[in-house]
Amino acid sequence: MPRLGLVALLFALPLAANAQWVEGTHYEVLTVTPELRDDGQIEVIEAFWYGCPSCFNFEPHLVRWLQRKPDDVAFVRVAASMAPAWRVHSRAFHTAEALGVLDQMHPRIFHAIHIDRTQLNTVEAFAGLFQQHANIDPETFRTTFQSFPVETRMRRGDNVVRRYRISAVPTIIINGRYRTNPGLTRGYPQLIELMDHLIELERQRVATASSE
Repeated sequence: MPRLGLVALLFALPLAANAQWVEGTHYEVLTVTPELRDDGQIEVIEAFWYGCPSCFNFEPHLVRWLQRKPDDVAFVRVAASMAPAWRVHSRAFHTAEALGVLDQMHPRIFHAIHIDRTQLNTVEAFAGLFQQHANIDPETFRTTFQSFPVETRMRRGDNVVRRYRISAVPTIIINGRYRTNPGLTRGYPQLIELMDHLIELERQRVATASSE
């Protein structure tokens, strides 16, 4: 291929990639009033469940994306508790937050469930895991697990799930305006690409609104 033709093709690729994303097919535009951040950052929410194989498989892609996340984007994980069996996992997530060991324990919980095949369905099972990998005293864990701050965080997560009508995990919400998931994009790398695309759409929308 002539060099000019190759250069033209390379410049056309990003446009072609963006053109593949279709509203109503790969993502949905939400009609609810979004809760925007006071700091003006674009908020990306991931609703997940530790017991979800798809959430586990998406996690490495998400971690790599977080390493290059733009400065004007804020990322928030929501441990969904849409089923009774999920609530112990959601409470464990918020307990790790409250104890300041979330970065340490988040990957360990996924690993324990999906690689080690550990049954983490009770507060005692999680207390043992936190003691082993974060040196958290079991009594401290149990007290925090049942604490008011953890309960408050769970209610906030439940409100996010209701507000944005999240019915499956993992689900991605972009600034309260767009909702998508790997089933719609047909893959995890594609979901990351769509996240970047929707972030840019929202960035352009905010800029246009500010100039009016």
